[in-house]
Amino acid sequence: AKMKKTYKVKEKTPIWGKKQTKEGKSPRVGTNVTYEDGRKQTLLTPSGKGAKYAHELKTNRRYTNDMRVKVDKDGVVQTLTPEQQAYRGGYLDAQKDAANCYKSKKEQKQAEREQRKAERTAAKAAKAHSGKAYGDSRGKDMGIERTLK
Repeated sequence: AKMKKTYKVKEKTPIWGKKQTKEGKSPRVGTNVTYEDGRKQTLLTPSGKGAKYAHELKTNRRYTNDMRVKVDKDGVVQTLTPEQQAYRGGYLDAQKDAANCYKSKKEQKQAEREQRKAERTAAKAAKAHSGKAYGDSRGKDMGIERTLK
């Protein structure tokens, strides 16, 4: 087996999305990579790949990672086959399911945190009202009886 010659990365530049996150920042959707031999390549993040697939499904055209329309040898624009459409739709559904699962787990953990906090607060309040807030030995060590009302 012949080994491929690998080239070192010369430069990496981020690609930012057009839509904004809840924090008002543009999401990173990919990276443009330039190699020492002058070759350029665009690598997409999962969210960038999802955006690309959504655009391809909407327009029924194939695009490169840097969003240029793909054409065949004759210069005809490549359209999506039914299999490609199904794959892209499945990819987007899987992303949506993963996001919903993440949000659900996050909400569940937050509810558990709030419940534990409420239990601790209630325990502190009960301890304060029972007279044990200062401990049993406080005051007795000095021979002083202490009563709380």
